[in-house]
Amino acid sequence: MFWSVVPIVVSFLVFQAWMNIREHRRLVTEEFEKRGRALAANLGFASELGAFSEDAQLLGVAMRGALRNPDVAYVIVHAGDGRILASGGRQVTAVSQSPEGPIDRAQSRHVERAGQRFIEFVSPIVSEETQTPDEVLMGTRIRPQTEREKIIGGVRVGLSLAGVEEQVRALAKLWGGITVAFLAVSAVVIYGFSRRITKPVKQLTEQAQKIAAGQLEEQIAVQSRDEIGQLATAFNRMTGSLQVTMNDRAQALAELQELNRTLEDRIRQRTLELEERGVALEHSLEDVRAMGEVSRTIGSSLDLGEVLNTISTHALRLAGADACGIFELDAAREHLVIVWSMGLDEKLLKNLEGTRAPGEARANGDPIVRVLATGQPLQMPDLAAEARLPGQEEYLRAGLRALLALPMGSAGASHIMVVYRREPGRLDERAVELLSTLANQSRVAIDNAR
Repeated sequence: MFWSVVPIVVSFLVFQAWMNIREHRRLVTEEFEKRGRALAANLGFASELGAFSEDAQLLGVAMRGALRNPDVAYVIVHAGDGRILASGGRQVTAVSQSPEGPIDRAQSRHVERAGQRFIEFVSPIVSEETQTPDEVLMGTRIRPQTEREKIIGGVRVGLSLAGVEEQVRALAKLWGGITVAFLAVSAVVIYGFSRRITKPVKQLTEQAQKIAAGQLEEQIAVQSRDEIGQLATAFNRMTGSLQVTMNDRAQALAELQELNRTLEDRIRQRTLELEERGVALEHSLEDVRAMGEVSRTIGSSLDLGEVLNTISTHALRLAGADACGIFELDAAREHLVIVWSMGLDEKLLKNLEGTRAPGEARANGDPIVRVLATGQPLQMPDLAAEARLPGQEEYLRAGLRALLALPMGSAGASHIMVVYRREPGRLDERAVELLSTLANQSRVAIDNAR
């Protein structure tokens, strides 16, 4: 709570400091300008003789008093035509040496040169013309006093604002220190009062959080009889009533759960049985649909290439494989012939096509030869782990890590379908069964196409 008051106090102090500094700057600047105008006017009056005679020594004597002022940055005396008759000061080289227009009246302006700010005061040097004997005899009415004054030059006096800025910075530091000190003292005082006021409220809040979390055993210690003490007493009564209600509810819920447990168990068991049957029926239906689609597709064409392409495509889809090959043992049964391939590179195909199948080596040689010998599907879930696999390096070079070889037809079949995958792993029994059915049906389609 006390933190909400701190920004208000700080904002007020900052605003007060800004107003004070702004007013101080205005007053100091006004006083600065009064001094500058008076200094320029006095210097213009004192420089009348030096400007009239264009004597640099006289002008230097006139400027000497002004240059002793620490705020005077530069003094420049001009002739009537703008020429510089004399100049001096610490910053005289940083300002323009020629006036910005004729010096015909007293004026001031703010300038900035070389990163420094000045107030430049300009005052004309006026000389009074002497009267002729005729003018003396005829009186002053013939020629007014203002017409007897002649501007013979001008004075430019620059007062540096560094002193004013230094005073403003010092005042800002003072107000900053006051603000920080007041903020620290106010924070300590407000924190002490707020702790005294909010401690009982905080205890009530903690008790409410405990009640929300289910902790109903603790009670609030009542230390006063004011409104907060009465609220704490009401909290304790509410906690006791809520504890009784929660106990009754828990007991009723336990009894209801005990009554429904048997029924829930039977319903759960029956639901699991129905779900398992539904999944099995759905899988069977999917298998029938898939194989029916395959049978219709491969039986609708007598073109051998189209039939083989269709068989390979369906085999890849059913197995989730990356490559497929259909191989045939030639009539002499000495080596394999590649009937169709999809996704296999040429080097691997040449290596497979040159595989020979002598009778005694069929059981221990190439997986294709082993399937030809046994007439049973063969899985190799990780080709890298097969120690006696012929052509293992070629398989791994082609990025193949697992294979499934299936005979196309009954025992003694001469055609083999092999699907390859780039990820190691074993296919489930359902996928193997579907692929075996596809291989058996495909043999008939191949014979019909031929």
